[in-house]
Amino acid sequence: YLPAEEAAEKALEDIKARGIVNCGVEAVRPGVSEMVEGQRVGLAVALCRVLAAGILGRAEATALVVVDGAEATAALQAGEVDVLLQAQPWRFSYEVEQGLLHAVPLFFHPGEEKAFGPIVRQGDDSWLVAVRWMLVTLNGAARPLAPEHGAAGVQLGFSPDWMQTITAVAADFEALVQPYQAKLAAAGWVPAAALR
Repeated sequence: YLPAEEAAEKALEDIKARGIVNCGVEAVRPGVSEMVEGQRVGLAVALCRVLAAGILGRAEATALVVVDGAEATAALQAGEVDVLLQAQPWRFSYEVEQGLLHAVPLFFHPGEEKAFGPIVRQGDDSWLVAVRWMLVTLNGAARPLAPEHGAAGVQLGFSPDWMQTITAVAADFEALVQPYQAKLAAAGWVPAAALR
């Protein structure tokens, strides 16, 4: 796979060139990623739509790639997916050894010692910043900070109306999570403080 520094330069360019955000999701994790009536649904799917809306201006410009276990980290390292939206360990040793970063842990599972949230390659600074700002914008408390960064977002590679397109997917973070909240809670997930 590409060295981290080469991959880092390519992520946003590749996404914009292909016009699709490739999101690595788990096959089955209730509330996060699962098949319901022939459709893949869950918080991972909703987050992938937010990322596509922010970068490409089209929430539907997503490809959901089912990858589990070691296959998931290998797919991200190789650039086969742009972001992992699945439960992974959140430990210093994991991030160092795998060359990955949790952009923003959104939920924790104490029993599994895992976090759920977008995961990107280390060194992929522009993509990391893009993912974080889209999630910060969905956080109602932080939203007043986002408008002054609107122009900076466009310079970074966001779509010109990125704040409007992501909030069209969900009015705020609570609205994004609400359809999956019961399943997440039943499965033992605890919201992270980062977006509360």
